[in-house]
Amino acid sequence: MCSEDARAFLEKKKTLLDYVRQLRSNDNAYHCLLEFTGDIAECLIAIFKEESDSTTKAQIIEILWRRQQDSHILSFLCGALRYEDPVIWKAALDGIVSVGGAKSLSILKDSLREDGLGEIKKQWIAEAIDQIELN
Repeated sequence: MCSEDARAFLEKKKTLLDYVRQLRSNDNAYHCLLEFTGDIAECLIAIFKEESDSTTKAQIIEILWRRQQDSHILSFLCGALRYEDPVIWKAALDGIVSVGGAKSLSILKDSLREDGLGEIKKQWIAEAIDQIELN
């Protein structure tokens, strides 16, 4: 990233971070992030990685998949699905189901084969597979 691109990224990230910090107390911040112009996925994913609050992380996940309904967001959602915190993996699961399609199905079927997956999570993933297959 050249210095000009890096500077623009940091400025955008700072603006988005201000909205993310308001998510806990301001519904308008959620809508501002949904309606923010331009591509913000890279910045929001960076903010997600730095965020410690599970609820805020889940909101970031939701904003990302609501803004970007395509397979590009699936790799991020797949990573978020691996979190142990149910608030986070359920938000990721919602996004994967919403994107749908063969790639989503593949991700979910592969995740069922992972070691250490709890029974509740397995049930949710199985239900998500059923939802995608029905559509």
